[in-house]
Amino acid sequence: MKILIYAPIFPPIVGGPATQGYHLCRVLLRNGHNPIVVTIGERFEKKSLDGYPVYRYPWKYTGTPLDKIIRLLVFPFYFWNILRKERPDIVHSNNVATLSFIVGFISNKMGIPSITKYGGEWVWETLSSFKLQNANLDELYKESKIARFLWKIERKGLSYFDAIWAPSLTRKRDVKELVGYKKDVFVIFNSMDLPEGSYHEISKNDPFIVVSASRFLPHKRLPLIIKVFKELNEPNSKLVLIGEGQESELAKKTARELGVENKVEFTGKLFGEPIYDEFKKASVYVSASLEEGFPNVFVETMHFGLPIISSNVGGCGEIVKDGVNGYLFDVFDETTLINKLKELNSDRDLRNKMAKSSYEMSEKYNLNVTIKQFIEMYSKARENYFKNK
Repeated sequence: MKILIYAPIFPPIVGGPATQGYHLCRVLLRNGHNPIVVTIGERFEKKSLDGYPVYRYPWKYTGTPLDKIIRLLVFPFYFWNILRKERPDIVHSNNVATLSFIVGFISNKMGIPSITKYGGEWVWETLSSFKLQNANLDELYKESKIARFLWKIERKGLSYFDAIWAPSLTRKRDVKELVGYKKDVFVIFNSMDLPEGSYHEISKNDPFIVVSASRFLPHKRLPLIIKVFKELNEPNSKLVLIGEGQESELAKKTARELGVENKVEFTGKLFGEPIYDEFKKASVYVSASLEEGFPNVFVETMHFGLPIISSNVGGCGEIVKDGVNGYLFDVFDETTLINKLKELNSDRDLRNKMAKSSYEMSEKYNLNVTIKQFIEMYSKARENYFKNK
């Protein structure tokens, strides 16, 4: 099967969706299928470094806000030309966004079945760029005229796709309740093709290393993670923050103002073995995000035996089992976050027990196992498309 994947971020750009898309292509190829990727880059180009073609189109043209308009004008023609040239069996958009809706529209007009991944709530994530603090999607739609306007665009955009992939049961609920999508919604948890994993135990004298990895965006709340780390008040400890983005300088400023800059390490972007090396050394993973779908990074950290302390948003509660492989806290309950971090630091036996549970639970998110679900989803979407023609 020839599967064209539109992935807004793809290596060398890093992030959960980039990693997941890259791994999916690798396993599809290994199983006899033919992935094709369309993603952003510095220029128009086509490369085949990993055994499948990767088409890239420029994200920047003038370096001004005008670029958003230029992309909307250029991308449809570029994507249409690739579809005409490659004629894939199915198109897979790996996110929900403005250009994704164009992908669905063009695929529909060219008679090619298509699916999209509903991993993040587009309206919420669009508004979160303006430091949105409302984590309740239902209230957001009721309170904000802009949200309701964007919701209409989202609903129309999703109508062009023949099926939706939801990476969590929570996301399936969002599709049904917020978007009102009536077509097939397939639930397949985010999965990864990872190297051999393990878990390690830590003793009383070992350093307590807290790690978090994400794009540095407002809704990830990196300053809160730094503040909580300071409250840990553990001399033999370190906080490792992996990633970069618009909140980088704010996070570094927060570390300086709180007097912990010497204990907070900013690694920048990491991908593959370098990020896995950080997970192998760490003691616990922390996420304070206001909104998540089903974080790919949770799968990676569990594979290397890390307990997870996470805000109970989106699909986080479907992968973190409270008291088993980590803890969940209400999104604005800073006290519980601090207390759970202190608990795992003081009770190393409990931390080690959770580390083992994380590692054992990670096997269910092995992409080499779940790839069958992806193939079935593609096949079913194609079958339904031609049945309804």
